[in-house]
Amino acid sequence: MRNIVAAVRITGWKHIPCFAHILNLIVQYRLVSVKDLVNRVKVIVEFFRRSTQATAKLKAMQAQLGEASLNLKQDMVTRWNSTYDMLKRIIILLVKNSLMSVVAINYPQLNNITNEDITLIDEICDLFKVFKDCTEEMNSEKQVTLSKVILLQHAMKNWCTRVQNKAETKDEVRTMAERLLETLNNKFRNIQDNQIIAQATFSDPTCKKQGFSDDRFF
Repeated sequence: MRNIVAAVRITGWKHIPCFAHILNLIVQYRLVSVKDLVNRVKVIVEFFRRSTQATAKLKAMQAQLGEASLNLKQDMVTRWNSTYDMLKRIIILLVKNSLMSVVAINYPQLNNITNEDITLIDEICDLFKVFKDCTEEMNSEKQVTLSKVILLQHAMKNWCTRVQNKAETKDEVRTMAERLLETLNNKFRNIQDNQIIAQATFSDPTCKKQGFSDDRFF
């Protein structure tokens, strides 16, 4: 990344920062506020992924309870959406009781996830699901993505506001949504005034009507 930025600076080319990379940094930074919970999940995931015996017990419990055979997913430091996948998968397993049962019966030394934790993880996943969709959309290799930048950042801001305003949102998640919204507003301030991005959006018939927030572009 630094080499690319340096090359652009030396050549004098116009540079548009990578939207997906910025988004990854924003989300990873805000996930720090629930680091303890994420780390507790990671300990359980790493334990089962290292132990073939533990995995076999989980599979046996899933079969006994009539649940689908699902594996735990592990996150990667460089990809925030892998953390989302890890949390989403453990929620499925915990709600179905198989994982919680195996941990409680066979591995009490592990810090099990409480019902309150499950609710919190579920709300965190709900908050970040739009960020996950936007990340995957920008990682597409078969279509132009620059024209979607204005539209996607607007969608994320709207979603954060929506989560903030939900009466049932837990305080931790509401605070996270507020901080995410602040960061998005800071990182993408006046993005509609960026001529390259604005022209790309206006030239894309699938985005131009939804991408701009006022009529001065038409």
